[in-house]
Amino acid sequence: MILRNENPYNPKIDYMVCKCILNEYQDQVDENHLRDCFFNKASCKNEIELNLCMIRNFFYQHNILTLTPKEIDAFLLLMNWDYEFKGLQGNTLEEQILHLAQELKDKEAIFRFLFVICYTKERKELIIPYTKGIKKLLQSSSIEEVRDSISYFKRKTKHSNQKHDTSIHPVILPLLKILGKAFLKQTGFIGLGVYGSFALGTTNEYSDLDLMVVVQNPYDKRRVRRITKQFFKKFIPIPIDIKVTTVEDMDHELTIGMKKTMKKVAGEIQWKKSMN
Repeated sequence: MILRNENPYNPKIDYMVCKCILNEYQDQVDENHLRDCFFNKASCKNEIELNLCMIRNFFYQHNILTLTPKEIDAFLLLMNWDYEFKGLQGNTLEEQILHLAQELKDKEAIFRFLFVICYTKERKELIIPYTKGIKKLLQSSSIEEVRDSISYFKRKTKHSNQKHDTSIHPVILPLLKILGKAFLKQTGFIGLGVYGSFALGTTNEYSDLDLMVVVQNPYDKRRVRRITKQFFKKFIPIPIDIKVTTVEDMDHELTIGMKKTMKKVAGEIQWKKSMN
């Protein structure tokens, strides 16, 4: 975006900020194609992709630090988001965000957009409005709760901007094949897959390792993620992102992008045809 005060800077953060503001695509589109549209590697094929690119264009054409209420209103009109922006209310960042959250509980897309504007103007840095944090913010009733949510966003954004050594990338998939069976035997989970850039062979120094863990019901998602990270971080020194699902839920819980790129690592479950 206009604002890049960190060096190195992961250009994917621009995409993630705009995607999280939009937050309406979910599993309706192929995220790989959505990303290609954002970076002008493909043409938009649907309204969701067009909306994402409109958000991108607005940020590329306007300095986020000097946006006027009139410019913000013009953007809201462009996106057909019904809201008249009257300015930020409150003396501190936390007060401004708390007021926005209380005023815009039923207008989440607008809140995401204004939250990014509000935070960036005050702190002079971009922040990614992840869904988990936004949901929590919209339920905030105190400055302390707002501060907790902001800390979450900052940690996650910093994580996305961390570089790591790419020399290990070529051995990640072979290593997962070796470790996968031991992982399932030790944990009792029933399947392990990899998707995203490592499955496609398109990694860079900012890439996370995207793993899918298949378990049986009932299960504790946070516990499964914790166990998985603890097992693999001993062998794989790069960030790991984990999707947890069951065989029954796999088809409707995974996005089109996940299904298209998924590669089996271990487990004798019946993998869907779209993932093979």
